[in-house]
Amino acid sequence: MISALHKSVVTCAAIVIAGALGSGALFAAAPPKETTISGTVRDASTGAPLEGIWVAAYDSSYDFSGSSKPPAAYTGPDGTYSLSGLNAGQYRLLAYDPAQIYAMAFANGADSYDTTPQLSVAAGGTITNDFQMQLGGKVNGTVTTAGGPAGDVTVAAYNLDSGTRRDFATTDGKGTYSLVLPPGQYKLAAYDDARTLGPIFFSNALVWAEGSPVTLSAQQIFYASFVLGAMSSLSGTAVDSTTGTPVPSILVYAYTAAGNQVRWTMTDSNGSFGLVLTAGSYRLVAADQYGNYATEFPDNAPSFDQSAVLTLGPGQTTSNIRFAMQRGGQIRGQITDAASGGGISSIDVAAYNGDGSSRLQTTTSSNGAYQMLLPPGNYRIAAFDDRSVYATQFFEDNPDFARATLVEAVVGQPGAGIDFQLQRAGHFAGTVVDAATNSLLAGITVAAYDATDLPVASVVSNTLGQFSLATTPGTYRLLAWDGKHSYANSFDGGSQTYEATAPRTISASQVTWMSFSMHRGVVLSGKVMNTTREPISGIEVHALDVGGSHIGSSVTGQDGSFSIALLPGTYKLLARDPSGQYPDSFFDGAASMANASVIVVPSSGTPPAVTLVLTQTISRHRSVRH
Repeated sequence: MISALHKSVVTCAAIVIAGALGSGALFAAAPPKETTISGTVRDASTGAPLEGIWVAAYDSSYDFSGSSKPPAAYTGPDGTYSLSGLNAGQYRLLAYDPAQIYAMAFANGADSYDTTPQLSVAAGGTITNDFQMQLGGKVNGTVTTAGGPAGDVTVAAYNLDSGTRRDFATTDGKGTYSLVLPPGQYKLAAYDDARTLGPIFFSNALVWAEGSPVTLSAQQIFYASFVLGAMSSLSGTAVDSTTGTPVPSILVYAYTAAGNQVRWTMTDSNGSFGLVLTAGSYRLVAADQYGNYATEFPDNAPSFDQSAVLTLGPGQTTSNIRFAMQRGGQIRGQITDAASGGGISSIDVAAYNGDGSSRLQTTTSSNGAYQMLLPPGNYRIAAFDDRSVYATQFFEDNPDFARATLVEAVVGQPGAGIDFQLQRAGHFAGTVVDAATNSLLAGITVAAYDATDLPVASVVSNTLGQFSLATTPGTYRLLAWDGKHSYANSFDGGSQTYEATAPRTISASQVTWMSFSMHRGVVLSGKVMNTTREPISGIEVHALDVGGSHIGSSVTGQDGSFSIALLPGTYKLLARDPSGQYPDSFFDGAASMANASVIVVPSSGTPPAVTLVLTQTISRHRSVRH
């Protein structure tokens, strides 16, 4: 990961040719021992020698900010070069094409200057190093500000796979730049060494993780432009939530709205902090490195996702951000393999609020131990493995959030014994395709439901339409659904309803291959209201076939609205309240399936919007199926 943006690599802007130095000898002396690096530069594809390529050697003490010149030479017609008269030492070599047809090459095929091996040259010794140069592609563009072109700004290209910097260029007075790179994938960044303009990744991203990759082929020209703005700043304080006194040494982190860390600072003796940032949108987090105060969000927000997004314009200053730090209660335990009993490292452990939002997350140590400091209250704790070797589990040995045991965080109590024995996961893996075109579909959710018809695991298909769903060993029904409502639900094995879907049994470490074919659906939408015509959020709306089997479902939003993608046909709608305040109700107020009116979804056009009216009472409930 790139920890800072700064110049450390030679480029064409830094390439200079050493002039010949001569002087008359005052005394005769023995000739010095000749120390030489030589080799041949060739086209990587054809093997043909390349003439006019500039080869330079940089020793470990070379100062790129100074005016000294590295030993260098041009290749001749046969592609050979020779650097002689070198001092004994270690050198990094590079080959550069002044015509900018071939991409810069480093010794031993390294992907950057910093990863180039240092070649040791003894006094009087000779070593050989050959270069293979690739035809380059070009990245051209401009860097501007609100006031016009931005000169003397660095644009750098980083190798996508390793994060190392491949090359960089500096903008001219018109704000233009040009980079020649080997075929491959890169991320680009523009930054100002004077630090008056905020750095940014292509395209308009604040951090490496959110930057858009650029794929470049030989002799291709790719245009990438950047708009930079003046650095912005924010400041605030961290205080004890009970006494109001300032809290020093609190770490304050700035994250992008998507959750990638950008920068951090620490409160001073007065509990004050300040951060200088690129203009953009951020969320802030405060954490106590000494383990006395729980991690907090501004204005007492209960979770990162529910905290305020602070948007900073170029040069904007925002102050008065306040963290009310609560003394924390500790939750700790150990994650072990259910079969071997051994501790498992690098397992993520998360604490969830009652509404399902994530309060805090940590990772187990080498022996599987973890600990968290949380504000006083009740939480559901889950352990999950990003590698998908182990199945996700909630405390205490529960497969999902709804059935998890509440764990209380109490100030001054150790909260020990929140342990997990994880089972190795089985995997349902395969692809999701469009039934009509057979094209691969990304963004489709594949979910597994247990014998109680509760969802226990889900995953979203990737850009290649692939999915791999990890579950604990057991028996499940599987289905695929589209959160964008373009496709109707697809049930495992091509079944027409959830109830008709045959369960599958999977064991630990087993992989079961399967596929889902998705048919374009027609969107049925509507609202759920109470008797006073106020919208009700969080209500499950189920679409059933005329026999009462589940076809699709949705959950109402804050405005009481819902949408379900269905195939053309005849359906009945059931509204169910998970909180139990309203009894089950069918469309048109019917209390039973037999008396419910049917809804017709046509093969063309849009079906009429549907309104379901619920009467408040107390009733038992079931959970949602998609």
